[in-house]
Amino acid sequence: MRLLDRILESIARHRPLESARLADLSLRSAFAVARLADGSIGSAANFDAEPSASVRFLPLVPAIEQTLRESLSGDPALLGVTGEAAAPYLRALRVAIISALSQALLTSECLRPYGLAVAQEPDFGARIAGLVRPGDVVTVIGFGGPWSGLLKTRAAAVQICDFSLSQPRKASRVAAAIAVRRARTGFAGEVLLSGGEDAGELLARSTVVSITGSALCNDTMEGLLRDSCRCREVIIQGPSASVFPVELFARRATRLFTTRKSPIELAMARQGGSTIFEVVDRDYIRIERSDP
Repeated sequence: MRLLDRILESIARHRPLESARLADLSLRSAFAVARLADGSIGSAANFDAEPSASVRFLPLVPAIEQTLRESLSGDPALLGVTGEAAAPYLRALRVAIISALSQALLTSECLRPYGLAVAQEPDFGARIAGLVRPGDVVTVIGFGGPWSGLLKTRAAAVQICDFSLSQPRKASRVAAAIAVRRARTGFAGEVLLSGGEDAGELLARSTVVSITGSALCNDTMEGLLRDSCRCREVIIQGPSASVFPVELFARRATRLFTTRKSPIELAMARQGGSTIFEVVDRDYIRIERSDP
């Protein structure tokens, strides 16, 4: 059974999925956003709306959204429509729906029985950097997130792995940004950029890994967690990871850094493009094991 299906099973132990109803959705931005009838919001990275694909995808969005809304009569939460989805926008919508179903469960009361604790996290980048020890080999899956703070540490190497880095122009821009950051921090370790083709090898020699929550949206999360099983710290981070996390920790994740969702995300998503990234005052949280 796939990871997302396992996450849904874990949610169903706390709330009946058959009574869930999707009230609204948006596929117009870099994040798919879902709103349930109870007001819960979920969002997740929509790779079809990224700049490289959006020229083809965005003109189709009004018709796609209308078709999905028409499907609600027979599939009230669209868990059937999105269940065997191959299209990135449908996978993103499925994660967004799971995210919305999860929001009421991201509490101490729900997580404590699983040995997990949740707390506010004002600076997850600094928190992640603080987990790095001298000599660590750190791999970051997904460009963004904590890479900048990691160049303040005494890691032996920071390996940044992202599909977009297979594009020479993007890799060149990232390398330039890293060079500027290194000059400011004096980072003495190795920095390696990868387009993802050697991700398994990178993870095999890592002691710390930070995995973007967007890996839930392209069906790579389970494999990445499996390849990270020997790492001391297996961190999942980012807004797409705002899901009930029991199955992630069962697969050896050690910490989760994400956001609780708010209605402003749907309003911003309807404006299209990357405006959703302009949401301020996000409610950042961390979830980690509460037992020794």
